[in-house]
Amino acid sequence: AYAANIGGTMTPIGTPPNVVLMGYLNDLYNIQVDFAKWILIVAPASLCMLAIVYFITSYFLYPFEIELGDKFRQFLQNQKQVMGKINRAQKITLAIFGLTCLLWILKNPINSFLGNQLLNDTIIAILGGILLFMIPVEDNQTILDHKDISKLPWNIVLLFGGGMAMANSLDKVGVLEMISGVISSQNDISLYWFIFISSSLILFLTEVMSNVALCTVALPIFLTLAKNQGVDPLIVGIPLTLCSSYAFSMPISTPPNAIVFATGKLSIKHMLRAGILVNILGILITMTIGWSMMKLVL
Repeated sequence: AYAANIGGTMTPIGTPPNVVLMGYLNDLYNIQVDFAKWILIVAPASLCMLAIVYFITSYFLYPFEIELGDKFRQFLQNQKQVMGKINRAQKITLAIFGLTCLLWILKNPINSFLGNQLLNDTIIAILGGILLFMIPVEDNQTILDHKDISKLPWNIVLLFGGGMAMANSLDKVGVLEMISGVISSQNDISLYWFIFISSSLILFLTEVMSNVALCTVALPIFLTLAKNQGVDPLIVGIPLTLCSSYAFSMPISTPPNAIVFATGKLSIKHMLRAGILVNILGILITMTIGWSMMKLVL
């Protein structure tokens, strides 16, 4: 679960908070961050975080001392045989997924070559989805059909759309500017320490509420504050978004946390013991390695 939380931060679409940030940047300020730049900024901190978390949990807090028996190895081999070789539908899905990722990473060079801003993250994602509905597999059957639409996580879609609509409305009537003005008038500290404190606040708040819901409400305020102070919104938005995903102590914080807790094999005490320490490491790594990469790239 911790690996899922950390690994998802490495691309703009890896976690819901990242998608929320990308949506607000595009909707409020017409700012788009390409995959290559995001990965360059975030990946060093995330990889460092992943290595440290693995060491702490696997060798210090909860060492893995159970041998993998022959029965388990045989079970894995049997499952591999049952799955069989990769079929045509899986090959097509993999190819479309690879094409989508490649277009996300190379969209800026492609747009420059074409001399037109033809591609953006949204158009590329929609294109990948449409191909899954169009390319036949066998007997005129496609990989996805109209029945699969009902399986989409519509609650997340509505949460994103509703949050962006709310932020746009609050921006137009001046509420975001008013709140950011109040915060900036009370703030006499440097930009670094302001982001450090704000990121810490976001991280510990997300332990008691959904990180998606928290980002939906909080990000517009901090992004507007950055813009009003003449600061690149990315400088503020990226650390806050990363820290919202670095929530490791409570089940409610992120979907991976909830899934592991739902197995019934872990207690909140187990999660707190590892999570609080990893939370602190998350802030420190974000505001050292992550901050250095932002200053270097942006």
